[in-house]
Amino acid sequence: MREAFLLDSGASMHLIKRCSLTKDELSRIRKSDNPMALETVNGSRTATEEVEVWIPALKSQLTFYVVADRSPNLISLEKLCDEQRFHYRKDPGTPPVSRRDSD
Repeated sequence: MREAFLLDSGASMHLIKRCSLTKDELSRIRKSDNPMALETVNGSRTATEEVEVWIPALKSQLTFYVVADRSPNLISLEKLCDEQRFHYRKDPGTPPVSRRDSD
């Protein structure tokens, strides 16, 4: 079973640890056309590889930058809303709600 993802409102891109990928996903890693400089709690680095991963809970295929194993798996809330047409709402005293236009 894959390690959990953090839905991060401050992340500008999706990140996944190499050790979280399946053999099939590892075989589909490709060089990114847009290498990205990252500033994380674990320091600075450049992400140069990406991979598409199916996320069953979201019923979505997302493109992740592949990062070192000490970083958390992150899903960018902003990218999820912009690219996958999700909406996110949090009202005081109630749990947050995330849904897609088609749901």
